[in-house]
Amino acid sequence: MKRNTFLAVLTVIMTMSFSQTYAQTQLVVTPHSGDVGKYAITDIQKITFDANGMHIIGSKFSVEPVWKLSVIKGIKFVSTPSGIGKVGNTEAEKIKMSQRGDMIYFNGLGAEKAEVAIFDLNGQTLLRAKVSDGEGIEVSNLHNGVFIIKLKNTTFKFVKQ
Repeated sequence: MKRNTFLAVLTVIMTMSFSQTYAQTQLVVTPHSGDVGKYAITDIQKITFDANGMHIIGSKFSVEPVWKLSVIKGIKFVSTPSGIGKVGNTEAEKIKMSQRGDMIYFNGLGAEKAEVAIFDLNGQTLLRAKVSDGEGIEVSNLHNGVFIIKLKNTTFKFVKQ
């Protein structure tokens, strides 16, 4: 039992130096009773061990936490979210546009029809249509140039030559 506790403590000490490189990482101490102690790594100045147990020393603690080694079930480092993950429209990432001759085809729309709008570079609407998945729209009446196509909050650039 003492050997397992010693190995757990040694592991904590060794990994502490590596864990400090990650922002917003916490030290989580789980006792057998289930009352978890969470400490921000940035608040911890040092951790010491003596006959009384594990001492977590830091300037932001009003009372120095002391954990008896016999009551500790586990010690681990946990990363907490430090920001917002990737923001994106996953539906829009699935929509693909392809051109064959004077036809533009859209794939990845799903079961419902979607409204397509084609704009010139001045923002003027040149064409509006409802299309289904795999269905095409004819663009032969558009002059040669660069156009913007909007479909389900997805924007495509289209060049007609």
